Amino acid sequence: MPEPENGGINGVVGGATGGQFADANTFRRWLRDAITVTNAALDKIGLRGQVAVGLYGTSGFVVFGNVSNPKGFLDERTLDAMGVLGMDDYPNPASGMATDVASYEALYGPFPLMLTEWGTIVADHGIWLFRTLDTAGELSLSGAVAWR
Repeated sequence: MPEPENGGINGVVGGATGGQFADANTFRRWLRDAITVTNAALDKIGLRGQVAVGLYGTSGFVVFGNVSNPKGFLDERTLDAMGVLGMDDYPNPASGMATDVASYEALYGPFPLMLTEWGTIVADHGIWLFRTLDTAGELSLSGAVAWR
């Protein structure tokens, strides 16, 4: 279920009405319910804990928030259900990635982060990203998946 917010969250993304989700609370509950249902299904076939669940590839604007909500749209209960926050991030310029990760840590502390989709227009951006993050100190980064 990549980027489920793309269906629209009224008042967050896609306008004030007409979105798949009535509001941010409905969106967060849907994320948690999807994790619960998936884990129950994995329990039935003996695979719970062997398959990563809850890495939605959440768009950066949901993680970081917007002008009306600069604290992000994910709450502690939803993050706890996820276990690791999967975030898509495309900073421009590329040097913005270190700033984005620092902003993430300011909002969510040491909660594990996986960059599920990231990039920018720069040669060898994978090498660049890890050099940048390596010099930034201790980060909560759990992994990264690159798209070119």
